[in-house]
Amino acid sequence: GGYRLRSYPGERARLIGITMIRNSANGLTLSHLDIEGTGTSNGIKVHAADVVIEDNTITNGMRSHSCLLLGDNAGSGAALRTIVRRNRFHDCGNLANGNKDHGIYTANFQDGQIIGNVFWNTAAYAIHLYPNAQRNRVSHNVIDGDSPSVRGGIIVAGDASYSSKDNIVEQNVVTYAQTANIETYWESSVGTGNIARRNCVYAGKQGNIRGTGLTAIDNLVANPLFLDRAGRDYRLATLSPCLPL
Repeated sequence: GGYRLRSYPGERARLIGITMIRNSANGLTLSHLDIEGTGTSNGIKVHAADVVIEDNTITNGMRSHSCLLLGDNAGSGAALRTIVRRNRFHDCGNLANGNKDHGIYTANFQDGQIIGNVFWNTAAYAIHLYPNAQRNRVSHNVIDGDSPSVRGGIIVAGDASYSSKDNIVEQNVVTYAQTANIETYWESSVGTGNIARRNCVYAGKQGNIRGTGLTAIDNLVANPLFLDRAGRDYRLATLSPCLPL
């Protein structure tokens, strides 16, 4: 633990394969890399504490599985206080797997942050807070959930054993999801303390914010006016109504 793996200044390293950050590798940083999963497993798997994943481009070329898995509940370990910031996630997962492959899959994610990332072409959800996501902050992300995605946005959810609780989803731009832009799902007990506030949401196929176990506060439904959506330039135009958020 405690190492930083990054590109040499002025160059760009391409890391191809499955990246496993085991529970003994606390404090590892991956930065300024082009990371491509092979589709044989989730592309990056974090099972340690205080890991930082920043300023990377992350994909698996629509092969299979999620691009980033944060923890699990089957013995490999939780992702504790992980920070995922300023990355570009695209073409994550295989459409043949339906709603199973995500940009970020937070299976066991606690006290972490997902901040300032950009997502497009994720097979299912861009950010999947399920089933055991506790006390995390998801903010300032920009999500284009349009086709080919079958979901596209952010979900806060739980299964028969766990319910995600006390997560803050704020100041994100979430657009064009194939279901709702921000939603919830509970197999058993409904999560508590989850808040969606001051997000800009637009053109969700089945609504913009929906579901129980999530308190919605001061969210805006408006076209964010991306500078060049077709060219994947998701900066906001000067007159974007989302900029004040």
